[in-house]
Amino acid sequence: MIRRTPTLQEALRFDPGTALRELDQRYGTDILLRSVGWLTLKESRASFLIEHEQDQTDRIRRFADALAKHCGTLEAPLSEHGLHILQEAILGKDATGLGIRKSPVFVGQATLREDIVHYVAPHFEDVPAMLASLEEFEVSTRGAESLLRAGALAFAYVYLHPLRDGNGRIHRFLINDVLRRDKAIPPDTILPVSASITHSLEHRVHYERALERFSRPFLRRYASACHFGELTTAADGTRTNFEFADYQDARAAWRYPDLTEQAFFVVKLVEHTIKVEMAEEAQILSQFQTAQERVKEVREMPDPDINRLIRSIRENGWSISGKLREEYPWLENQGTAANLIEAIRSAFQEGTINSPLPPTF
Repeated sequence: MIRRTPTLQEALRFDPGTALRELDQRYGTDILLRSVGWLTLKESRASFLIEHEQDQTDRIRRFADALAKHCGTLEAPLSEHGLHILQEAILGKDATGLGIRKSPVFVGQATLREDIVHYVAPHFEDVPAMLASLEEFEVSTRGAESLLRAGALAFAYVYLHPLRDGNGRIHRFLINDVLRRDKAIPPDTILPVSASITHSLEHRVHYERALERFSRPFLRRYASACHFGELTTAADGTRTNFEFADYQDARAAWRYPDLTEQAFFVVKLVEHTIKVEMAEEAQILSQFQTAQERVKEVREMPDPDINRLIRSIRENGWSISGKLREEYPWLENQGTAANLIEAIRSAFQEGTINSPLPPTF
């Protein structure tokens, strides 16, 4: 359920397609297309950062490849077969626990003494039917109000938590998947929504609050039903001692969640991603391209050398390090060095525009 509150209706005035066309007009199609590869990798890296697994290089690349290959193109992403494809692409074919779970699951945190429960997902016997209903909703609403669909599907999915592993990444994958499937954004575009979430502590807090809009009141009602008993092995091989006593009573909450606030969060998240994250990325790439051209006017050299000089001088506060002078002895010429610094600095200063204020969540 999503209630059309005045606040949500106002937020829905934002059109991602129009905002992306404005970026295209400002920076050019070439700049935006060149940034797609980096933005896809950035989205993958940020998604793992949310999962506290930012140093998993191979897994980051694997998720980036899954985004590029399957986003908006998988015929039935929420079917058991579709989820298996996504889970295998994200976790790897040899990962443990592929497929729909057949074990109880809770979201929480581990301490030295005990596990702390933050949320309980539906009983595994109810998952196939609930997942089928979610898939039916996805198919029947395609093309209708994509931003609301993205919010509803992404958060309904993560509360269902149908897999043993990879639920969080697929939850964020679905935002891009819906927008691309509905043609609300171009087919070659990946919005780095996870990067927006990790952009600042404030944005991460907004994301956590959106998740907790359902999970926190749910747990308040059912905290006394959560127990840890004897360790057993579930049908899918999961070793668990978690028990939940009120699955029957909680079914209505899982089936009919109010996702109004979560939908509002997704709308504002997408707006911030395009207007701030993608605009800044396009701006930096445009500045870098201008710097490359201006360096060539000072001295002709291979592109890798040009890129090395630009990055080093920019990161070194518009000055040439001793190491750089050792690599390029011709930088000992003060006039040439000064011209090189000015060529690079001017490209980044002249290309700077005032970014719009971040949307208010």
